[in-house]
Amino acid sequence: MLDDLTAAHLINEQLPGRYVFHDLLRAYATELGVEDADEARGRLLDHYLTLADTASTLLFPYRDRMPMPEPRAGVVVEPIADNFEAAELLTVERPVFMVVAAYAVRNGFPDHAWRIAHAVEIILDRQGRWRDQMTLQTIAITAATDDRTALANAHRSYGYAA
Repeated sequence: MLDDLTAAHLINEQLPGRYVFHDLLRAYATELGVEDADEARGRLLDHYLTLADTASTLLFPYRDRMPMPEPRAGVVVEPIADNFEAAELLTVERPVFMVVAAYAVRNGFPDHAWRIAHAVEIILDRQGRWRDQMTLQTIAITAATDDRTALANAHRSYGYAA
């Protein structure tokens, strides 16, 4: 189906396996879905949060985890086969997790922002991506104002990176 959509110029493959909507299609979809926008945003954020937490837990089963909410109905996350796939996913999706966390704060989903930051904290540390860690944990600190444990974790992770 992705090949058909690409051939019809409805999506573009920017990198192998990485697709984006054509600008006109994105604008049209936005017009059609205004009343369901928050629900769609929630599903998108649930998808990335579940993906990040699942991959991190598979790769680092001993890490400290925060309680995870159940994803909304309709959220689909592909199963992750093994540690190699989990590591690759966390590496490839790193820039996406950064953008999604900032997006979550801007769109009224602060819990998603700090939870994503917490989920990917260990892989950023292991890969030595301390600038990304500080950026992501700054987002988490902004988002976690109502949860003292989340706020403490974000400050700790920021401190390690600094």
